[in-house]
Amino acid sequence: EASPLTITQSTTDNAPTATTTSTPEKEHPESKQQDEDSSLQSANSLQSAPSLKNNPSGSSKKKKKPTMEPTAENIAQLKKTTPYTRFSTPLYATPLSVAERKKSKDDLRALQKLNIQIGYVIQLKTKNQKATVKYIGEVHFVYGLVIGLEVAGNGNGRHAGEVDKIKYFDGKVNGGLFVRVDDIDKILEKKKYKANKKFVDVHKETMQRVSQLMAQEYVNEELDLSELSKKEQQRLQRFHFEIGDVVEVDKGRKGILHYYGKVHWTEDIIFGVEFLGGATGKYNGTYGDVQYFECPEKRGMFFTSANIRKPAARLLSDGPW
Repeated sequence: EASPLTITQSTTDNAPTATTTSTPEKEHPESKQQDEDSSLQSANSLQSAPSLKNNPSGSSKKKKKPTMEPTAENIAQLKKTTPYTRFSTPLYATPLSVAERKKSKDDLRALQKLNIQIGYVIQLKTKNQKATVKYIGEVHFVYGLVIGLEVAGNGNGRHAGEVDKIKYFDGKVNGGLFVRVDDIDKILEKKKYKANKKFVDVHKETMQRVSQLMAQEYVNEELDLSELSKKEQQRLQRFHFEIGDVVEVDKGRKGILHYYGKVHWTEDIIFGVEFLGGATGKYNGTYGDVQYFECPEKRGMFFTSANIRKPAARLLSDGPW
């Protein structure tokens, strides 16, 4: 049975309206007409004034809608298209693997280097398609950083800026597409984007989040190779390896680098790798009774530096969406 839609909302108690009473006095004949005129004016004023019952502050500003948790149950119960800003962050709540964290970090660095902004016209590596950047940030359906595009032409996308009834940008029907930063070949034109009037508030929030992304500092977690031989240091330093990188080892096999450091069975510095593709290993990250990293059974392997060839093309490529 599906869980009910969870909505957190802050409420404001309505302030009681003070009233005064007075002792009835005998009405003077000459003031009767004046009292009737005053009563009519008061009634008209009350009709035109803001309702204190519904709006204690007297302000006409709209209340901010409550946020929702981006759970599968809540998303499944959406009956109409809903702006992504209605959901709390992070939008993608599943814990990331070591490779996904590294990929997200690399994408942020690439975004900052390219300095891609909303409104820019870019060219995709696939088919040299042209597209306008309309969204930059996280989404609920996949980990990491993605770019929301409106692709030039008709029917070259997959949606209109929404997935699972959650809308990230305002795009034309079947013109919207989400891609990774490394799917972008180059910037063709630097334009400023003007949002649709109905989507202005969401666009402002997106722009604020993009500014925060661009201001994030890159944390250098490059491996310390000082305990390797000078020859191996010189060979591997140019690759700037970090945990989570995809590396190529002997026989052309590729895997995710999970571990680097000392071990209990040898004096050598060891690299722990989880194989990708069809390659099989011998371990699950544990050697003897010591766990150095975690991966599925017979997918892990331990290597000395001599077996680490070079960075490999990522097999974690995904999208577009």
